[in-house]
Amino acid sequence: MKTQLQWLRFAAYAAVIILINAALSTLFFRLDLTSRRIYSLSQASVRAVSELEEPLTIRIYISDNLPSPYNNLEQELRDIMTEYRIRANKFFNFSLHAIEPDGPGESERSQANRTDAQSYGIYPIQIQKIEQSEINLVNAFMGMVFIQGDLIETVPVIQTSGNLEYQITGTIRRMAAKTGALLAMPENLQIKLYLSQSLSQANREFRDYPENLEVLIQELNRQNYGRLSFSVLDPENPEPGEEGPDAYGLTPLTLNTGGGEQNVYASLVLESQGRYASLGILSRSLFGYTLASPEDLKPSLQGVIDRLTGTNPRIGYLADHGCPPFYGSYYGQSSEPEINNIRGLLSQNYDFVQVALSEGSIPEEIQTLLIAGPSEPFSDWEIFLLDQFLMKGNSLIFLLDTHTELSPEGEMAYYQSGPSYLPRFLNLDGFLAHYGFTLERSYVLDEQCFIQTQRRTDGSYIEIPLYFAPLVEAKQINQNSPLLWNIKGLIFLNASPLTLNSEPPSGAPPEALVSSSPTSWEMRENINLYNPMMITPPPESEFKSQVLTASAQGAMTSYFKDRPIPPRNNLPETGAGENLNEDLFTAPGFEAAPELIPQSSQSRIYLLGSSYLIKDNLIDAQGDTPNAMFIENLVDGAAGSEDFAMMRSKGQSYNPLRETSPGLKRFLQGFAIAVLPLLIGLFALFIWFRWSARKRRLESLFKDDKFKDELKNDPNAQNEQGGDE
Repeated sequence: MKTQLQWLRFAAYAAVIILINAALSTLFFRLDLTSRRIYSLSQASVRAVSELEEPLTIRIYISDNLPSPYNNLEQELRDIMTEYRIRANKFFNFSLHAIEPDGPGESERSQANRTDAQSYGIYPIQIQKIEQSEINLVNAFMGMVFIQGDLIETVPVIQTSGNLEYQITGTIRRMAAKTGALLAMPENLQIKLYLSQSLSQANREFRDYPENLEVLIQELNRQNYGRLSFSVLDPENPEPGEEGPDAYGLTPLTLNTGGGEQNVYASLVLESQGRYASLGILSRSLFGYTLASPEDLKPSLQGVIDRLTGTNPRIGYLADHGCPPFYGSYYGQSSEPEINNIRGLLSQNYDFVQVALSEGSIPEEIQTLLIAGPSEPFSDWEIFLLDQFLMKGNSLIFLLDTHTELSPEGEMAYYQSGPSYLPRFLNLDGFLAHYGFTLERSYVLDEQCFIQTQRRTDGSYIEIPLYFAPLVEAKQINQNSPLLWNIKGLIFLNASPLTLNSEPPSGAPPEALVSSSPTSWEMRENINLYNPMMITPPPESEFKSQVLTASAQGAMTSYFKDRPIPPRNNLPETGAGENLNEDLFTAPGFEAAPELIPQSSQSRIYLLGSSYLIKDNLIDAQGDTPNAMFIENLVDGAAGSEDFAMMRSKGQSYNPLRETSPGLKRFLQGFAIAVLPLLIGLFALFIWFRWSARKRRLESLFKDDKFKDELKNDPNAQNEQGGDE
């Protein structure tokens, strides 16, 4: 009888446990105990899914039983998607589709999922799998597709799970912005193919090209809410009132005919709301011209469509004053590192517009202007443009170099003499000082720096400290700033220090964002940034932490509030003083001065003392390093997207251990080796003594005759004994 009751009790308990687990499996709950809540959705993500205006479906295609380090990817995707669904409105939905290994045993459902994934452009990639001491390559699907109406965006490969939220929210935000921009267009985007009839007569490939291209445009039209219009124009036989190729600056090609040479055209023009862009359909190689297929043009066409429709916010990049070329040097002939990596990273969320201050204005649609490495001085009128741009509530990002490096030539180059460093005078000192910044004409060197390892001729290695490449630890980074809260380390190069004024005339005191270590110093004279073996640190009395990056934001007073507005053609000479030449303010023959905006309600300025921070030798193409995230976050902050910057920083994988003294390291090592095992042994002895004492106490109770008498008089105990019998 007792045995039956025990089995019934066990079955009831098991049933309750199973029911509780089944109920909890449908209730998503996760407690984020991290100090920065890096496993919780950011406010940017919550807004993105809670403000959806059209149904959005995310389909995830992932292979079963992925090897390490992807073995938890499926569960991580399921968890974060569930959290999105909890915070989203009724228009959000997701589904996860598992794909089994390809082979005879693959189920029909898996085969259908495989076909669907490939139809969206998701194909298997090869990853390593370690099994039974062998390394094999296996094919794996790890992609997702976003579907909103006719819009489809595909992520073919999920590179890492560390930044899933940033990748997902960024895609949702782009799709929502694109949908709104397309639906708000007053008229369709025009796609014009300028194709000369002579080309069709000379080469058969051109005859069917318009029809094949129209098929592609129709496909793109389904993904762009039908807002594309396609037409074919023959420059040799223009229609009345038709815009010719000269109106768009198209370059003609030379076609050799029997009667001589003839100018012909083969280009695409995309135009929307007064903006246009051109794409050539012919590419030149060593073997002559090649006609691009419509399918090859598809990514470029969609990219131009996104740019012309204004899907992303626009950011200006200063293209004159000697700034590095935004799209790289001509045929890669520049000896300086380029800025291709940061351009590619920022172009995912922003559209860049090249700005020439020499033309006398800054486009109104730009709210953030990036000024990187100018080498030519600014006129007073151009400084006025920058000041008024700021007074409109916009943002400026300065990456300034204080010296120009001149390489030796002639005999000096023969004797391998080092370069010389000439100070740059940009006429910006007074303007920056008004807003609380002073950029010192010196360089920051630091004992806490990047260490270069070189191999000697005898096979041994030597470590060379590059003092002009300071390493910045987390304690030198302003963690209170939302742009930097999870960045644990940075590397600077050829950086000049900043001096900050706590009470600037602008009324918005600047704040230090990044500083060097307490073991840094300034190099003002006899500058040497080319031979680290010739650099000797000064006495410790000259060591001092230096500000490397600072920002000012808030309500600001104009630099020209108590100054006359300068004329448009007031150009300073190189090396001239920093004070404005007031004698030229009233010079005759100039246009009427525009109206001055004396104060702004909310503006931002960021100042960095080196333009090397955005060059390819410090920025990786994937954007995974702290330096890449640092620059991207600064741009987000200037554009007013601090929450997006915080979301990006969650994926920061660089998390170094806290630096400790050698004595503390030895103590912790000895504690772990000797003291910790001893404490565990003492605790085990304590438990054993407690158990032995309890055992002896129970034995003494059963040996006591009084206890036996009480047991005989207890009817419950007697019933249990009878049941046992």
